[in-house]
Amino acid sequence: MKKVLLVPLVLLAVAVLVGWLALDKVAKNAIESGSTRALGVPVQVGGVDLGILRGEFALKDYRVENPEGWEGDDFFRVEFGELSVGLRSLLSDTVRVESLVIESVRLNARMDNTRSN
Repeated sequence: MKKVLLVPLVLLAVAVLVGWLALDKVAKNAIESGSTRALGVPVQVGGVDLGILRGEFALKDYRVENPEGWEGDDFFRVEFGELSVGLRSLLSDTVRVESLVIESVRLNARMDNTRSN
């Protein structure tokens, strides 16, 4: 009887561990696909570090490509961003941001006679 209960518990523990380890990749893919859909141009993310238990989120190399027909570098790029919130504040009406760090932001805005990127 103990073996019958042990197998599902071990399988559940493995599934939770795999899910926990895949959170960063899931968040990266969600950010890329959501940003691409919202902006209408390809968006790439170098990496994501989702620290749920610490109330932290870090993003590396967020790049928004130029629209079709525009030459040059990416339209927008952030090499690193980090957000830290108070975990208890997530349960309240006001979320308390403890720190926000954004490093190396580049905007490549261009305009010709009648349009801009």
